[in-house]
Amino acid sequence: MKLLNWLFRRRPSEEQGTTPAVAPCQLHSSVQPGETTQTNPHSDYLLVTVAEPSCNDRVRWVAEVAGFDDAEFRSRAASSARYLGAARIEELAGEFHAEHTPPAELIPRFSRLGAWMAARQFAIFEIYYHIGAPAIPILRRVAFGQYDWTQGNAIEVLCRLAADGVERPAIVGELIVNLPEIRDEAIQYALAPLLYLQKSNAALLEVISELRGVARFNEWYEEMAEHS
Repeated sequence: MKLLNWLFRRRPSEEQGTTPAVAPCQLHSSVQPGETTQTNPHSDYLLVTVAEPSCNDRVRWVAEVAGFDDAEFRSRAASSARYLGAARIEELAGEFHAEHTPPAELIPRFSRLGAWMAARQFAIFEIYYHIGAPAIPILRRVAFGQYDWTQGNAIEVLCRLAADGVERPAIVGELIVNLPEIRDEAIQYALAPLLYLQKSNAALLEVISELRGVARFNEWYEEMAEHS
């Protein structure tokens, strides 16, 4: 069972749907002549390319495979991070709640209530992950701010970046301080993908082990791990 499909079923008032194939959104898949990009997903900055697709087009392109092809999802997010760059971080944040209904060609794939918005939010935060360190400020703002569906996404990505060595002591310390005040729904939403990813990522497992010192986080970890 695909990870993001499992997560979508955690959304309130949703029903299970089918996963029909749809035609992919067409975007540039390679660097165009004269473009300059950074390939390190955790560099201190990323340059915007000469031929810039819109943030919305890039988010759609990544989101359309969310929950259906994990490898392609990660690949498209990494490509989009290189195309959009750190300069578009705030613009991406404007896409969090920008599109409730999928394009017509994607309706068969994302027919459940909230599924398309969830896919777009996962796409945006996966792009943030591949942008790396420059995305840390907005991830902190979302993770430690007012409750929203995106709060769990931000916590998840902060944990993954910490596992990659990006501001690890600071991020882990901030999570330990803030987790006791974060709503259960956000903790559950963050834990769902982390439980899956930790199986193949020893550094992430270490980060999660540190966070399990927070009682509420550990309670949800144990309960969800038992049923995963």
